[in-house]
Amino acid sequence: MSRWRVAWRLGGVLVVATALVASGVGLALRLPATSVLPPLPEAGAVGLSRIVTSELPPLAAGFVARVLGGRLPATQVSATELVGQDGAGPVLTAAPPDALRRLPPARSEVRHGDLAHDVRAEAYEVPGVPFTARSTTHGADREPEEPVSCSPTGGTVWYRYTATRDAVLAASTFGSDHATALAVFPEDGDGRPSSMAACDLDASGNAEVVVTASHGRTYLFQVTSPAGGGRLVFHLDEVGTTRRVSLRADGGETDANSSGVAISADGRTIAFRSDAALVPEDRQDRGATYNGDIYVADLTAGTIELVSVSSAGEPADHFSDTPAISGDGRFVAFTSPASNLVPGDTNGYEDVFVHDRTTRRTVRASVATSGAEGWLPLTGTPREAAVGHWHLQQPSVTVSGDGRFVAFSSDLAGLVLGDDRGCVAAGGHDGSSVHAIREMTVPDHTAPASRCRDIFVRDLHTRTTTRVSVSSDGAPGDGDSSSAFITPDGRYVAFASGSTNLVADDDNGYRDVFLHDRDVDGDGRFDEEGAIATSLESRNRAGGPAGGSSGGTSHRGHVTVSADGRYIAFMSDAPDLVERDVNVETDVFLRDRATGTTLLVSAPRRLEGDDRHLVVDGNAHHSVISADGRYVAFSADTASRPGGEGRRDVLVYDRLGHVIRRVSVGADGSDANGNSYEPDLSADGYTVAFSSLASNLVEDDRNVCRGPVESATPSGPGCQDVFVHRVARDRS
Repeated sequence: MSRWRVAWRLGGVLVVATALVASGVGLALRLPATSVLPPLPEAGAVGLSRIVTSELPPLAAGFVARVLGGRLPATQVSATELVGQDGAGPVLTAAPPDALRRLPPARSEVRHGDLAHDVRAEAYEVPGVPFTARSTTHGADREPEEPVSCSPTGGTVWYRYTATRDAVLAASTFGSDHATALAVFPEDGDGRPSSMAACDLDASGNAEVVVTASHGRTYLFQVTSPAGGGRLVFHLDEVGTTRRVSLRADGGETDANSSGVAISADGRTIAFRSDAALVPEDRQDRGATYNGDIYVADLTAGTIELVSVSSAGEPADHFSDTPAISGDGRFVAFTSPASNLVPGDTNGYEDVFVHDRTTRRTVRASVATSGAEGWLPLTGTPREAAVGHWHLQQPSVTVSGDGRFVAFSSDLAGLVLGDDRGCVAAGGHDGSSVHAIREMTVPDHTAPASRCRDIFVRDLHTRTTTRVSVSSDGAPGDGDSSSAFITPDGRYVAFASGSTNLVADDDNGYRDVFLHDRDVDGDGRFDEEGAIATSLESRNRAGGPAGGSSGGTSHRGHVTVSADGRYIAFMSDAPDLVERDVNVETDVFLRDRATGTTLLVSAPRRLEGDDRHLVVDGNAHHSVISADGRYVAFSADTASRPGGEGRRDVLVYDRLGHVIRRVSVGADGSDANGNSYEPDLSADGYTVAFSSLASNLVEDDRNVCRGPVESATPSGPGCQDVFVHRVARDRS
């Protein structure tokens, strides 16, 4: 039985069509479990024969009546009986296969079913790039006349793409769960594959080929499963190109800055903060000085979505910032002092929120296990009144791969039992408390704040909050902690701290980088008493604490960890982490916990390839690491010579190839004409998202920031925008 799926979006709702060609059922239309159902073609166009109504939402009754016209009976059949064990939801089934030609065009991601037989002549036509296909290949086989790739045995799947311009194409099977061989064959004039252009065999399912494509020529991609089938993911995209992400929903340019970039594991979804109103429902006062909202751009679907909203869809009534995103792009965490995102938010502080893009539900993560909100202890004797903004340190926040765990820093007290010492705040002259972001009375004498921020992990499944800026015996740190980062599985949390009691030998008097293991015994149960450990990772060549400050002070991006917890990337101004660090600048380092060694990533050096006219010239910040620890992206000053005039660029370091490549490059290959900042990496390391003030990274970038923001961007000619760049991965 040949089974495949194609996904598209109607009325803003994802619809997945599954064709079961040999089963007597011509077409299955699977609908998401949502109260807003999209329109389908008229019943006569698809020849509906029966409908699966299992678990349909109440609003679906009218939809069913409209489509069927009361003529066909509803049949109770579970979705899994028809489309397999994917737990997808309600399904509509319909008859003739030729009805597929009448359906709306596929979007750039398709979902096939179980591929029992897939031949070259029926290769799937890729409509455009970027493109992703997901399927299972347990039943796929190989025709005798098929060309032989780097794997002569195993079932095959074929895709066909006609290049719309001269470009470098990268195809991969990253995300597959079985061995794959990926080959590319240019088609000859008769539509047959010519000699193989490239092939890659990878036992873990991460095969990749790169081919230089010519405008108008067609290329065939053959995926072979030499050791049996499984879950297959096929990606096709152009590499070496940059796309602008921060655009309005109608495709127009913005008139305000966008920044604060976070990218999903597969590189498809990007969360960012923007001061511009990108969608009509964003009704914030754009005359305010600081009024950003959080948006999510789906690069495959080509959509933009406002996510700093309440569960009812109401936009936040104050600014939002520092987004983080789960591996699949479903959950987006962010910070905001808004009071209308969840009921009962009265503390007036920047809390941490998580928005579920599937259920549209928003919850607050910065609360105690009891659900109580945090608060600010007020100290000092007020003697002088003042009105204005009093800024606490902005929280940092990251999310685990599945969105279950949220790690964040917070000044708030009361998030765990016995924690009643927060930052020094201000008190009113009558003893009343005041809000951190609103009017306040500031005392001229306040008690010192020696223990301010902590790092917490919120489990959204069990609704528990745990402090993790603690020693191995569970004692809370005696200093300020920040820059939280959690690994995809939620086991490891890295952070920076000025505490002196987290490990026994921390006597350097500087902020250090720590790693907290929530599951030392590896039994899968986190935060058990006696089964946690905290280690100091910013160590010098002699094994002692570094002789300088490490890890930064606030935002995510100063400390990041590979998925297995082995590699840690961080920034530091310490001169003794490696030999010959003599630039007296903040640098980016990579710590290998398995070998106990530290590598200077941002060492002054000349770049590679077309960028050999530039050298890394110090002042490196905002490092992020790929899931396997091979790639580190960061921003740093570059110049034609050490100490010369230059720009801040976004760079990617390859740990295996020992090379640095620049991704903030003009559309014509020229140097960017503005500074670039705050990169983030996909899990595989070859999709890079970042923000930039440059106006020549893409064609037709002509936006000019409005009001006072324009004068705040001297490092570039236009607004700060968000971009994504795709690079080819070295196979070494």
